[in-house]
Amino acid sequence: MQVLIAINDASLPGVTAARAAYNATLPAEIEVTPAVPASEGAEAVPAVMGPNPVLITTDADYIVWVVGRAVESWNRQHATVPEAPPAPPVVVSGVPQQVTRRQAKTLMELTPNAAHGNLWQAALAAANAIPDAQTRVVTVNYLMESLHFEYPRVLAMASQLLGMTAPQVDAVFIAADKL
Repeated sequence: MQVLIAINDASLPGVTAARAAYNATLPAEIEVTPAVPASEGAEAVPAVMGPNPVLITTDADYIVWVVGRAVESWNRQHATVPEAPPAPPVVVSGVPQQVTRRQAKTLMELTPNAAHGNLWQAALAAANAIPDAQTRVVTVNYLMESLHFEYPRVLAMASQLLGMTAPQVDAVFIAADKL
């Protein structure tokens, strides 16, 4: 399906202003390579900063983003979903295989991280630093928009982006499930 949206000259300043307001909520630069603290015989290496790839650079891209968010919102609120009885929670070896985004985000915000303040900010920074644009967008959207976090996907992301081990991810899911 192809959709054509025409924006008249009178509306364009509003689109530009809305895009600027959205971009103003995001950092202009993100840490591309973390700082390395000084160690014996080696000096500290400062973090390498780079442009934030999540910033929306054109009005056309902003309109596509807004329309996409509107469709997602409508679907969440109004799309017909067949009623099915809730499935019992799946637990494997004592580890829940799914937690809500609220549970995971709350726990991650309460978990300290030396480089970024907390584990949630570290995950967002790592996701925003993914070089491949498509992978970066999918990963950031998963973190920001998913209603539930599934264990296998989070395990893969946490090990790749944050260097976390399976027992560390297990601990996050077990603790988050209790919130």
